[in-house]
Amino acid sequence: MEIELPREKLLRLGPRYLEMKELLSIILNNGSKSESVFDISDRVIKDYGADLTIFKSVEQIVEQLKIPIVKASQICSCIEIGRRIFDKNEDIFINSSKKIYENFKYLLNLKITEFYLIVLNNQNKIINKNLIYLGENILDYDIKKIFKLLFELDFKKFFIVCGSKEIDTNKDFIKFATNLKEKSIFLDILFVDFIIIKDNSFISFKDKGII
Repeated sequence: MEIELPREKLLRLGPRYLEMKELLSIILNNGSKSESVFDISDRVIKDYGADLTIFKSVEQIVEQLKIPIVKASQICSCIEIGRRIFDKNEDIFINSSKKIYENFKYLLNLKITEFYLIVLNNQNKIINKNLIYLGENILDYDIKKIFKLLFELDFKKFFIVCGSKEIDTNKDFIKFATNLKEKSIFLDILFVDFIIIKDNSFISFKDKGII
């Protein structure tokens, strides 16, 4: 069985359905003398998670990711493009589960279930969005990555949005959310809500008293 390359997968499904390491391998295009492009991408995402915006310069990327300056320049340029696009967005403030739904209802009719981590500041303004997982098996996801990102961004308030093919309270989703809630309380971090969105409806775990 042939392995589908990231670029082939991109053309077949579109960018939303590629993992971060697959997108990164397309950006980098090829590897270095010591590592293949897939090894570099896998290592970077494993070590630093889905959000690379913590890197502020080419030099920092070279030093911390241990990659050549050309590769670091490619990553730095993509980060800056993303930052400029994000900065153009209007301020979005979250004050209810309905407001979350209104801002994320574009997650409709998905081929694959998607989980997003949304980080808020103290005024409930969205300051960071990350696709953290694709698929139904969310219990396979290491929630320590969520807290690592929150500490790197220096923010302590977040919620999870799940764009799902089914609008129900999947028992694995409940287990994931309650586990995340317990660890958030221990770390003094505010887990605002877990929202499932499908078509013209949504479920809020907070409104239902699940978390």
